[in-house]
Order: sequence, then structure tokens, then C-alpha cells
Amino acid sequence: LTDKKPALTMPSTDLDAYSDLLGLVQNGFKLNLSDPLSVDKATSLTAPSANVTLAFTVSDTQANIQDNIDALQVLVKSKQLTSLQISDTPKPFVISAASLKSDVDAINLLKPPSLNISDVTVADAMSLPPVIKSFKLSGNPPFTFAINDTAKNISAGWSSLDSLYKNNMVSDISVSDGNPISLTFAAAKKSLILNGDPTKAVNFHDGVSLVLTGLKASDITAANDLATKLATTNAALNASPLPYGSPQAFATISGAEISDTAGNIAKNLTALSTTKLADGSLLASKITITDKAPMTLSVDKLADSKITDVLALISNAYSIKMDPSVKISVSQALALAAPNKNATIMPYAVTDTPDNLIASLADVLKLASAKSISQFALTPNADTTVNFTVTKDQLSKAAPILALIKGSYGVNLTGLTASDAVASAKTAKLQSMALKDSVANLTASLKALQALSKVKTIVVTDAKPDATKLAALKTALPNATFTDSTGKTI
Repeated sequence: LTDKKPALTMPSTDLDAYSDLLGLVQNGFKLNLSDPLSVDKATSLTAPSANVTLAFTVSDTQANIQDNIDALQVLVKSKQLTSLQISDTPKPFVISAASLKSDVDAINLLKPPSLNISDVTVADAMSLPPVIKSFKLSGNPPFTFAINDTAKNISAGWSSLDSLYKNNMVSDISVSDGNPISLTFAAAKKSLILNGDPTKAVNFHDGVSLVLTGLKASDITAANDLATKLATTNAALNASPLPYGSPQAFATISGAEISDTAGNIAKNLTALSTTKLADGSLLASKITITDKAPMTLSVDKLADSKITDVLALISNAYSIKMDPSVKISVSQALALAAPNKNATIMPYAVTDTPDNLIASLADVLKLASAKSISQFALTPNADTTVNFTVTKDQLSKAAPILALIKGSYGVNLTGLTASDAVASAKTAKLQSMALKDSVANLTASLKALQALSKVKTIVVTDAKPDATKLAALKTALPNATFTDSTGKTI
């Protein structure tokens, strides 16, 4: 060809028909195809020879262009593709963030009204808008992002995503690692994504759980209101699938992390224990105490499984001080247990009758040995006394407990042999002694027994006691009541 800048223009059908002839041209020339090509035709087109530079336009359906945008980018970059148009009614052009970054020239040539960009990381969402702005798209909004990133990255970039959502530029959010997104309660309350128009709700693919952080204990009711609101939006989206049956879902709250003082947590335990998610689990999922003060609780609170379920959520070490205005009985003390390994119950006072204390002596001794009990306060037995009725062995074992008793009390020793009675005569706080022995032993210790004014009852163990000796004993000990082993007065 003799032109300075040789060029030919022909329909693509002529290229197909005369390809061999065109391949004979010895010098370079440009071959302009006059009719628009389909994507399939354009991407499969071959120049007749190395001397031929093709130039053509493409007009095809949006679906075909979307599916082949990477190949079309190569044609644009090589300056073969000079015009790219959508032949059907344009819709938001669907493209991945990766393809958008690599196919800038093809998108710039196509200039679709708007872009629906998928697999967008939070970092992409920050860096892509200036690139997209250069396309000068006419849509309103010019683009929307379908975010797909880790929960950690989404959490860190939430405020930026909120700003994009404000301009209708976030349509979907997916969590790539399946973990819950952590948001401060303050951020969640003002988040446009969470509190915007439900008819314009973001589609959280497969459902996404949120964990609220930074709550005070008193925030639990407000957090529950937000959880209920999000659950309502989620139900509405579940009932409204996208075209072709694609499901929709919204973010729901799966937990709330409380950080507050021990006192404030104690004040709000009832609310924390009764505020639950739809599945019946507690809304509160973790509790951190922010001060070193002990948490003051009544024994009734610690016996309530609903309350202890909340206390078990406390993640750091803390102390429990028993409310001194609420008395703790022996049975309640024995049932007391720390809600979890982080809790330590401070020593507390026990208030009960001497009879109840002795009835559980072995277990109470364990509490005393563990220094769980700081003191005992006694209330009257059924007989209106505050006396301990104990055997000599029980009295010896009870010494650590008796040392903790605040106030006065008496000791009634029971089951003593005659010799025991003599040896126990100087027992502190002794009120009475009850003996149990044979007539022979009693007679042998009679002189010493006569000196003991506190012998009140004597159980004679002989099946057939010597009547004469028994009579002598009764005469010598007129203040004592004699009975047989069945309790019958003799």
C-alpha cells in the first residue's frame, strides 16, 4: 500500500472473506472494521498478518461484557478496541474489585452508568473511590460496594463504611472469616448501617453477628432494644429474597461485653440476668470489672442460678463481699460457692442456732479451716437457749468454731461417763452435764460426782441395775434425773 499511513475500512464479514488476500500486504497498515462486533467475535478475532493492526468496536449485552471484561481490557490496552457499548438496557455493571483495578481502561471506555463492585475489602473501599471518580459515571449513586473482608478489618473500618452507606454506596457486607464483628456500643447506636431505613438495609450475606463492646452495666436494656430492632430487620429481609431466590439477611447481635465497676454491676445484676437473646442465651457475653472494690452481694443473690450465670461471665479476678445486712445460716453457708474461678468470696459472718451448727459440725469445720467464716452469731435454739448440747469429743472438735462466736453461749455436755464428768467439771461456759454409765462406775465416782452441781441427767446403762446401789445413787445425787437407756425415769 502506497499511502503514508495506509488504512482500510471494511465490514468484519470482508475480513473473514478476504483474510488470505489481506495477509499478502507487505507493509503495515491499519484495518478498521466498520460494524460493531460481539464480545465473542472480538475476543476470537485474528489479524491476517503481523503487518495488520486491527481497530474495531464492540457492542454486546451487559452480561457478555461483564463476563469477558478482562479479555476486553487486553484489547483496549493494545488499542484495537476503540469503542465499547452495552446493547441492552444498562444496569449497574457488576465487577469484582480485583477486576476493576486491573481493567480500568476497559471500564473507562465503556462508561457504564454505575458500578456494582463485589469482593471489596475495607482497604479497597478507601482506595477505589478516586479511581471510580475518574470514570465520570452518570449513575446516582455512581457505584456501590459489596464488602467482603475479615471481621477485624470490617470492625476497624466501620465508620468509613458508614460514610459510604450514607451516600448509598454500600449494598452488601460479607465476613470472609465468619467471625463476629466487634463494635463499640457507642458506634453501634449511631451507626447509619444499623439504624438506617430498613427498606434500604445492607444485605449481610449469610447473616453476620455483632458483639457490642464498651457497655456499662446499665446499658444492657438499651442494647437489648437495639438487638430487637436488628432482629426485626433481619426477619424482614429473610422474608424478602432477592431475584432468583438469593437470600437476604441483616446483622444481628450475638453478645454484649460489659466493662464497669463492681458496684454498678451488682446494681444491675437482675437486668443482666433477665435480658436474653431470641435463643434464650444471655445478651451479656463477657464482663470486666474496672475497679478493685469488692462486689457486695446477698446470700440470696449467690444462691440464684440466674445471677451466678451472669457472675460466671466476669473475666478478671474479683472479690465478693457478703451483704452484712442479710444473715447467712449454716445451710446457706454450706451451699455458698464462687460463681467461677475468678471469684473469691471474702470471709463472712454466719448466724444460726447452736443446734444447727453442731448438726453440720464436720462441714462447718471445713469452712472455718478454709477461713471462709469470720465470725458466728448465735440465735436461740428451740428451747430458747443459746447452749451447745455436745459430746466431749464434739466440744473438742468445735474449738475453732467456738473461738469465732460473737456473744455469750452455754455448753451442755452429754453422753459423759462418770470419770468424764469429773474431768470436765471445769469446762468453760458449762451449763449442765448428762451422764451415761453403769451403776458400778457411778458408785465408784460418787464422792466426786456429789461435788458437781451441774449433773442434771444420768442414763443408767445396766439392763438390770442393782436396786440397792441405784437407790443409794439417787439419794446421794438428788438434783439428777435417772433414766434407763430408753429414756424412762427410774
